[in-house]
Amino acid sequence: MDDLLGARGIHTRLIGDPAWSSRFRVHHRVADRFRVGGVVIDLRPVYHRKEERIRAHVLLCWLALLLTRTIETTCGDTWPSLRRELERVTLGTFASPAGTFRQRTELTTTQRAILAKLGLPEPPHLWQLTPAARGS
Repeated sequence: MDDLLGARGIHTRLIGDPAWSSRFRVHHRVADRFRVGGVVIDLRPVYHRKEERIRAHVLLCWLALLLTRTIETTCGDTWPSLRRELERVTLGTFASPAGTFRQRTELTTTQRAILAKLGLPEPPHLWQLTPAARGS
């Protein structure tokens, strides 16, 4: 589509259907809210034909936007920055003849502060302990 200085155009046989145009306006508003926040959404196109699937899709998009905005407001930082910091928490799996265990990385001061602001507990340091099977 050519750059039309912010104008949007769509070609369809359903243009006279008021329900369709209402759904398109809602979708357009949700997409605009993501753009205003500077969030880049890199998704493949989703084509729903059933009313309940369209409503569910819009509701999920709206809930994702609400969640990110609530987290940003509570923490006083941008979602990309918060996500980047929290993605640094990883879970490693370690195996030995005695068994396996999963352990998360140590939390940084910044990560602890984010969790505290959101009222979330720290994830457990040891996630899973599995002793080796005993031989007969």
